[in-house]
Amino acid sequence: MSDIVATPPKINFSRSGSDVTLTWDGTSFNLETSAKLGTGASWSVVSGATSGYKVSEHVNNYYRTAKV
Repeated sequence: MSDIVATPPKINFSRSGSDVTLTWDGTSFNLETSAKLGTGASWSVVSGATSGYKVSEHVNNYYRTAKV
């Protein structure tokens, strides 16, 4: 028996004025954020975020999707 690994969906973004909107396909993935990448990264779930999530342009974070 082998494990099935779900590939996280790609995050798309669009900009309108000072907002950036993040969209992705699928409902069984959380949006996560971190202030940095690499070995010191600390990822946390963006509470209540769904596809179409708006981010202020003044937020300097990284985003990814992760299986629920």
